[in-house]
This record gives sequence, structure tokens and C-alpha cells, in this order.
Amino acid sequence: QAEQAALAANARAAQQLKAADVEKEEARRVEQGASAATAKAEHAEQAATAAAARAERVMKVAEAEKAEAQSEEQHARAAVAQVQKTEQAAEARAKKALKAADAEKAEAQRREDGASAATAKAQHAEQAAEAATARAAQELQAAEAEKAEARRAEQGAGTKTAKAEREWRGGGGGGGGGGG
Repeated sequence: QAEQAALAANARAAQQLKAADVEKEEARRVEQGASAATAKAEHAEQAATAAAARAERVMKVAEAEKAEAQSEEQHARAAVAQVQKTEQAAEARAKKALKAADAEKAEAQRREDGASAATAKAQHAEQAAEAATARAAQELQAAEAEKAEARRAEQGAGTKTAKAEREWRGGGGGGGGGGG
């Protein structure tokens, strides 16, 4: 009976040992699983860190590009403003030049009008002088005609006087002769 009890105890001990081995094996599997999970988690963490670093780099590049784009935009705006300023200045200059040209044109027109008036006045004076010259010539002719007329009259009078003298002398001599 004691032997049987010993055998039973032995069998139980063997079972317990087997159970302990199974548990130990299970524990080892669980541990391996846990190690694998830890390794996986670590790997995932590294990947996440790398992704975060990549994202940061991309963000930095994007920020740099944004800054560059803003700078270019400012330059472009400044250039547009400059062009507008230049355009306005050119427009102002053109307006000024146009005004000056108009003033010159008006001045030239005034001068031309003045010159025309002066020319007309000169022509009028010339005509008046020509008329005066013509009148003077007529008067001269008239005076010469009068002079010629006077000379003729004088000659006529001289001839008459001479004739009268001759007649008088002749008549007187005859009378004297008659008296003798």
C-alpha cells in the first residue's frame, strides 16, 4: 500500500513536472512574443522618428520656398511700382512737352499773324508810296506841260513884241519920210 502511495506520488510529481515544463515553455513563448513585439514597437518608433524627421525637412524646404516666393512677389510688386512710376513720369513729361509744343505753336501762330499784319501794312504802305509816286509823276508832267505852255506863251509874246517894234519903227520912219 505504501508502495502504491509512493508510485502515485511519483506519478503526480511527474505530472507536475510535465505541467511545469509546459508552463515554462509557454512562458518562453510569451517572452519571445513579448521580445518580438518590443522589437516591432521599437522598429515602428524608429520609422515614426525617421518619418517625423523627413516631414520636418519637407516643411523646412516648403517654408524656404514660401519665403523665396514671397521675396519674388515683393520684388515683382516693387518692379511693377517702379514701372508705374516710370510710366507716370513719362506721361507727365509727355504732357509737359505737349503743353510746351502747344504754347510754341500758339506763339508761332501769333508771330505769323503779326508778320502777316506787318506784311499787309508794308504792302499797304508800298501801294500808298506807289500811288504817291504816280501822283508826283502826274504833277511833274502837269508842271512840265505848264512850263512848256508858259515858254510858248513867252516866245509868242516875244514874237509879238518884236513885230510891234518893227511895225513901230517902220511906221515912224515912214512918217518921217513923209514929213521930209
